[in-house]
Amino acid sequence: MVGFKVAVVDSTASREEYPEADVVVNSLSEASKLRYDRHTYAVVATMGRTELDVEIINFLVDKSLERIFLIASVNRAEEVLRILLRGGRKLDELKKVVAPSGIDIGAITPEELALSIIAGIVAYRRGDSGEFLTKVKGDPLRKLARSEGQVEQEARVPVTST
Repeated sequence: MVGFKVAVVDSTASREEYPEADVVVNSLSEASKLRYDRHTYAVVATMGRTELDVEIINFLVDKSLERIFLIASVNRAEEVLRILLRGGRKLDELKKVVAPSGIDIGAITPEELALSIIAGIVAYRRGDSGEFLTKVKGDPLRKLARSEGQVEQEARVPVTST
């Protein structure tokens, strides 16, 4: 997936369910045998199970991975982080945790959310902002409008959903 090796850690997961995953394991003890390094980005997606988020992040924070992307609302992420802090984790340890995760693309469907999260991980890995390229590199239509003496207005028509 976009050049990443994918390991699924889920107590009920099977190879059949995740055929594109490189590794499927069913417990954190099995996950402890995986390799973690500065090129490792973990995504924690427990569907709102706060206690499980806490358990998994507690496990991952001690690994030599780069970042932990928690799929959660701001409020739930705050709750998870508060539990971890009150449980003895240090603020510096929790700086590895990114939440809410992803880039704001207005995602609604699971596929759109996945795209948002992967885009956020790639932007983080590459050290970029995740902004529209027209904002970062310049908008050729706006530049052309200026050079042609056109009245400067918003050069792009807003995108609307269907």
